[in-house]
Amino acid sequence: MVEKGHSQVALAQLLGLSQPTISRMVLAHPLHLLKKRFHIFVFHGALIVRIENDGSVRDRSRYLYRKDPSVRKYRENIIRLADNRRAAARVPTKRRPLIQGLQGIKTTKTITRQELRRKKPLNVLYLTANPDPAHSLRVGVEVRQVQDAVRGSPYRDNIALQYRPAADLNSLIEGLNDYRPRIVHFSGHGDSSGIAVDNPEVTRRPIKIVSFDLLAKALSATDVPPEIVVLNACKSAGARKALLPPAKIVIVMRDSVSDLAATAFAAKFYAAIAAGQSVKSAFAQGKVAIEMVSLNEADTPDLLAAPGANPAKVILT
Repeated sequence: MVEKGHSQVALAQLLGLSQPTISRMVLAHPLHLLKKRFHIFVFHGALIVRIENDGSVRDRSRYLYRKDPSVRKYRENIIRLADNRRAAARVPTKRRPLIQGLQGIKTTKTITRQELRRKKPLNVLYLTANPDPAHSLRVGVEVRQVQDAVRGSPYRDNIALQYRPAADLNSLIEGLNDYRPRIVHFSGHGDSSGIAVDNPEVTRRPIKIVSFDLLAKALSATDVPPEIVVLNACKSAGARKALLPPAKIVIVMRDSVSDLAATAFAAKFYAAIAAGQSVKSAFAQGKVAIEMVSLNEADTPDLLAAPGANPAKVILT
């Protein structure tokens, strides 16, 4: 009989409840509402199910009711909820979770269009070079991870990554003219004297080093120099004297840096910038990201600031 179902009258006998209790339960809380009101009915086994009477029970009942074999376990709760609307309203459901306070917690910050209009757009000139086939770098993976990180940030619509692969000094100058970036980023090989840029030759790719002094002259040859320069290249700490100024803040690498650490730092740094964090906090988050993937490289990045510049107060988005 359980498989065929029962009318409301037989349901009382089936559940071991009085018929008035069953009537109050069904009339006060129709079973199509039980999905919302009674957590124990739906989300932990559908203890009572209402189905159309297909003629298997000939008492002119429109609906039949079936029970789960474990219904006896919840008998006391069924009686309590059938007789107490307030108690039923407090029963957790999928749409009304057990911890009510969570509904008022915002997990992410909501950014309005008006707020975005008040903020200055941030252009990042992202230069990469990989001219040495014997020591190839995964700069393409770094750029993709940075793009993904920015895409998931609150101010993603206010930051534009202007990506220039196989970059040389002309790529930098053209990017300064076209976008007037507030951040110039370079990823590639470097040493204590400069950075290794690409060249226009396809068949032969001799490594060309651009000194930090020449790089500083290129950055200065514009009406609006970038505020921040990021040199995600090995042993680029020698840029301190040449690049401060024209830049207000320079991020360099004290020693050699692996692909893994360089990618982790860049992705987390720009994710923080796109989330409205200060440059100081973004730099700190980048260092934490390095420590998560490479313990011995956490102190490789260095944050340098010109006199009067405070990275803790520089917020770019």
